[in-house]
Order: sequence, then C-alpha cells, then structure tokens
Amino acid sequence: VRDGCRAVFTLDLRSLALFRVGLGLMVLSDHAMRAAGLEWFYTDQGVYPTRAVLHLVKSFRKPSVHALSGSIEWQIALFSLAGLAAVALIVGWRTRAAAVACWFLTISLQHRFVQINSGADVLLAGLLFFSMFLPLGARLSLDARRRPDRSPASHEAYSAATACLVGQILLLYVFNALNKTGWGWRDGTAVARALHIDQYATPLGVWVRDVLPGATYPFTWGTLVVEYAVFLLLVPVWKGPIRAALVVGFWALHVGFAALMYLALFSPISMTAWLAVIPSEAWRWPGLRAWARRAEPGQAPPHRLPKAVAAALLVTFLALPTWSNLERTFQVDRPAVVTQTARWLRLNQIWKMFAPAPLKTDFWWVVEARRKDGKKVDLMRGGAPLTFGKPGYASQMYLTGKHRRLWMSLKCKKHPLRCKRLLDRMCRDHNVGKAKNDGARVVKTTLWKMNERTPKKLHVKPKVKKRREFRRTCPGSRDSPRARGAKKRGKGGKKAALRRGKKKRGKGGKKATLRRGEKKPTSSAKTGGPSGGLAPAPRPKSGDAPLGLGGAKRPRLRPAPLKAPWVSPSKPRPPGRSSPAPPAAAPP
Repeated sequence: VRDGCRAVFTLDLRSLALFRVGLGLMVLSDHAMRAAGLEWFYTDQGVYPTRAVLHLVKSFRKPSVHALSGSIEWQIALFSLAGLAAVALIVGWRTRAAAVACWFLTISLQHRFVQINSGADVLLAGLLFFSMFLPLGARLSLDARRRPDRSPASHEAYSAATACLVGQILLLYVFNALNKTGWGWRDGTAVARALHIDQYATPLGVWVRDVLPGATYPFTWGTLVVEYAVFLLLVPVWKGPIRAALVVGFWALHVGFAALMYLALFSPISMTAWLAVIPSEAWRWPGLRAWARRAEPGQAPPHRLPKAVAAALLVTFLALPTWSNLERTFQVDRPAVVTQTARWLRLNQIWKMFAPAPLKTDFWWVVEARRKDGKKVDLMRGGAPLTFGKPGYASQMYLTGKHRRLWMSLKCKKHPLRCKRLLDRMCRDHNVGKAKNDGARVVKTTLWKMNERTPKKLHVKPKVKKRREFRRTCPGSRDSPRARGAKKRGKGGKKAALRRGKKKRGKGGKKATLRRGEKKPTSSAKTGGPSGGLAPAPRPKSGDAPLGLGGAKRPRLRPAPLKAPWVSPSKPRPPGRSSPAPPAAAPP
C-alpha cells in the first residue's frame, strides 16, 4: 500500500514549476478581469459598498482587507500588491511567501463580493491553498539559481501536499460526474440544452446548436466518459502513458468548453491544474528536453513536510472540501464549525456544474431608460433604441465574466438595494458629460427580465415572458425623490422648513400650542375609567358661575359603558361579534 501511494501521489518538480507559472498567470488574469469593474464592484460608488459587507468582516465571517475601505485608491493599492505577488510567483522569487500572498489577497478579494464568484474562483482558491505547501520553487526559478545547494537532488516530490493536490483534481471531476443524474445526460441532449442558455453560449456554440444539433450527442457522452476517466490517476502502474493521455484528454475537453461556452477562467484554471500531473517520462520528449536541461538537480535532500504539518494538511483536505461535496451529494451532515472554517478558507467546494441537468430557464435583461426628450433607450445595449427582442448573442452583452455573474445572480425582491445602486450607477455612467438641460440625459429607468423556458422538444420555439423587476428615478433629475422633497421644503432646505413650521405654531413650539388650545382627552375619558365607572364631568371655565348658584345647572354625570373584566382593553372586540362568555366559576 505504501509503495502504491508513493507511485500515485509522486509528482515531478519540473511539472510543479510549470504549474507555478500557470498559477501566477491565472492570478494576474483574475485580477485583470476584476479590474475592469473595479469601481462597480469594490468601491462605495458601486453596486456593493463597504457598509454592506463590513459587519461580516468585523465578525470574522468573511475576512477581507479589501472591505476595510471603499476608496478606489485603497483598491488600486491592493490590486497592485497582488500583481507583484503573482509576478514573484511566476519567476520563482521568494516562492513560498509569494504563494501565501497570492492566496490571501485572492480570497480577500473573493470575500469582498461573493455574489460575483463562480466555480473558477473556488478552484483557484483551492489550488492556491495547497500550493503554499508544495516545493514550487525547486526548479526553473530564481530561488533555485540563487541557492542551488537547497534544490533537491531528485526530480520527484512526494508529501501530503502532493497527495492533496491530486485529491483536489479528483474532487473536481468525480463529484461533477456523480451529480450529473438528470435525464439530459442520459438521452444525450444535455450539451444542446446547455447551449440554449444564451448567457453562456459563444457564437460558435450558437452555430453548433442551430446548424449541427446532432454533434451535441457525442459531446454529452464524451464529457461523462472523460470525467469518469479521472479515476485512472489512482492507477500505480503504467503511470507515464496513462497520465500523458489524461492530460491530453482533459485539455481537449476544456478547449471544447472554452470554444462553446463563456465560463470565465474555469477552463484555463483547470488546464493549469493538469500541468502538475505531467509525468517524468514526458520531460524526455524533444519539445520539453530543452526545458529539462535548465532544471538540473541540486544537492539538497528531497522535500518533505514536517509530520505535524502533513497530518494537519490531510485533515484539512478531508474535513473541508471533501466533506462539503459529501454533504451536498450524499446528505452527510457536518458541524457548523467545519462549515464556517471551510467558508473562511474558501474551501467550501460543491462541484455540480450543469448538474443534475442544465438550467431549463434562460433570460436576458432590458434596462428601459426614458430620456429628457421623451425617447426610450436600452442601457444594456449601450443606449440603443428600446427593443424587448432577444439579442443575437446575449452572452456578449457583458463586459467580463464578473459582469455576467452580477447580472445572473441579480434578484431584486431579495436584494432591492443592489438593484437600486445598479440602476443609479448606470444612470450616472450614461449621463457623464451631459448638461442638465441636455435632452439625451436619462431621467427614469425600468428593469425588465425577459424569461425564456427551454422546451422539451428543442426544435419548438420557446415562449418569452416579460416581467418588471424594478423602477428607479435617476439621481439628480427633477423627478427624483430627493428633488421632490427639496421642492416641498422650499428655499433653505430641511432646517428652514422646520423653522417655518415653528413660526406657524408660535412661541413655545408644539407644547405651548397645545396649552393654548384644547387639551387632548385623557384615556379615562375615552374608556370610562379604569374599572368601568362614571366618566368625570367637564371642568367649568373661569367665567362661569359656581355649580348650583345663579341658575347654573349642575352637569349630569353620564354612566360609562360597562365592560367585562375579562375583556382586554388593548384588544377591542371586532364589530358584529357577540361578547365572549364569562369564565366559569371556580368550584368551592
């Protein structure tokens, strides 16, 4: 068993060096994609200001240094720091410290705005976490050149960290395959139905869906075959040819995914993970032989983790990402402490992409905007004339994959403030550089969601339902709530309105006005006393004659209506109902 585990979980240091370079490039690509919406996503002028997530940061539920400030300068500084750490990881300078910095800044950025994260972000966080314990700088790095005496003499690396990295790859594909239990994966239509989700389909995917629908059947069954083939990683014999075939097969699978669907960085990150599994035999091929010569072994012993660190790492892997998938797939309960720790470390992985079946409902958004000159435009299409028809390629309406995730996760009934900030931001972006009297300025916006349900028979034209999600008046326009309040208050604003109201009431304010007028009736006068007695007579005025003298009549006392003592005065009886029966007398 020990020899089998060593054969399965041993990785080549040169392959880990390639994995290190690819991982640094993925961190740079992720931050570049998020930087396109830097002000939208991570500042107080965007959709998700700091005050919306700061209470989670203070309670250590979502640790994020990006949430400590909502200024754009703070975000630019953190993005620059992450870029420097990624470059250091690529060239292999202070490799372990660079890996720790990349992991921490990446999960901090993901905690800042969780709703725009996807499976690619979860996978990137998991790979960065386990890379902190791997000897990534042993080959093809500045660290190896700076201290050649510390480079291991062998090209092989075997530790708990390498076992966890192989296990991370297994988790990704095994649970994705196990959760694909829907009927579409059995009859071969799952890929065709996935391509009917226009939010994801590329122009090539739309063409394959409409022109070559028969080609989607081998794609569907081929996906299942390749995902289940990941179990071959556990075969200890014929390791070189088997792993070389797996790397080629999974790279082909992810190239097909990237060509047919917009999945952000999921395909590139998955392909990067397979770089670590390239066998040692592959470095003898002519294409890689030149790189292998540069990675000459040093004099240090092989890399090994301390036993305590290795045991803690294995327990972390089994308790966090593995248990997360077992809980969702097989309903295996786990304690709340484990769940919170997994979320804190961004290891709460649940792999069920397009499982158990692809989404049956597709939609696209229309942001109807009314301009000052009365014309209506669609802000989702860059201010084009308003139309509710389906766009040719709905996936190309978004700037980046993070913008796509923002719109696909938008739920105005659950998060109305997010929809409000989103429409306000679109208004401001459209009205930038336009004068207040310009007819092209947008004054009102309405958010429409066009729902389209994929029919069972794919050749049938789907029906579209239009639903209004949100309405908003642009800030700064005359029809905005703030502007209407200013009109009512008049010149001087709110404080001047309060002063004018005080003058109308006279000297002394509201209490003096009440003293000069009639006093409010007391509660006893309304209810007839606390126990249903007689209501008090009105007090005579100062000019009236005393009671009983000068012909003045003594006011007659009016009996107050009796109330049963078991009826609560705070809850009046509804009209039309009979009085409740008195409680039964207690036995002697």
